Amino acid sequence: MRNAALLALPFVFGCAGQPKPTTAEPQQVFVPAATASAASSAASEAQAPERATIPERDWTNRPPATAEEKAMAERSFQAGRAHALKNEWPEACAAFRESMDYDPAMGTLLNLANCTEKLGNHEETCRLFRLARDYPSANDARRQFAARRVIDLGC
Repeated sequence: MRNAALLALPFVFGCAGQPKPTTAEPQQVFVPAATASAASSAASEAQAPERATIPERDWTNRPPATAEEKAMAERSFQAGRAHALKNEWPEACAAFRESMDYDPAMGTLLNLANCTEKLGNHEETCRLFRLARDYPSANDARRQFAARRVIDLGC
């Protein structure tokens, strides 16, 4: 479950079970569009391939996840945890990002921010912790944690 502890990290995050807004519209599968930062990401990766560059996504403004998307998010999250436990940070980042794309959750976002920090990508780490700090429907403890990391990292 995505609520389980991530033992390789200095903190514990879960991410499933966050309330999702309901709409009268039919649910759609959400596929985020690539942004302009994707081009700059490719250039950054060419210069520093060991760093995971996370293209900007609008994870907060999307329809609720379907049951299938939630299941895919859970599988991706568990894969991210497994990679993180082995200190396989690029693979963990990719799995956490995929989980966010299927069903955004605060715990997954914080794990993704931790991955980018482990890879030494300060700019992405700051961006992700700022996003977590401002994440809608997040509990106060997690938002406070993210705000503290933004300050500690000098973002």
